[in-house]
Amino acid sequence: MEIEPSEHDFGPARQDQKLVYDFLVKNTGTEELELLRIATSCGCTAALPAERIVPPGGSTALQVTLETRKYKGVLERSISVASNDRRRVATVRVKAFVEVPEP
Repeated sequence: MEIEPSEHDFGPARQDQKLVYDFLVKNTGTEELELLRIATSCGCTAALPAERIVPPGGSTALQVTLETRKYKGVLERSISVASNDRRRVATVRVKAFVEVPEP
């Protein structure tokens, strides 16, 4: 399993904004890849695969949503993807710089 890119920077963002990015999950093996568990480092982050089973040589999107809520400054979160690829758990990161509105 490979996920590209390994990191995405949304750049400047506002508070209470929902940022969405699609990572590409590739099955580089010779058997079906099954996405078993996807964990995020914060409740402000969600990740949903378009498909849970990816055929050999195939790929699917992993849609990651980051909610900026009332955070300020650098916001960095990670997403871990466990699969039937026993070699490793893949981790990707998203980040944004949340700008505080002028009073």
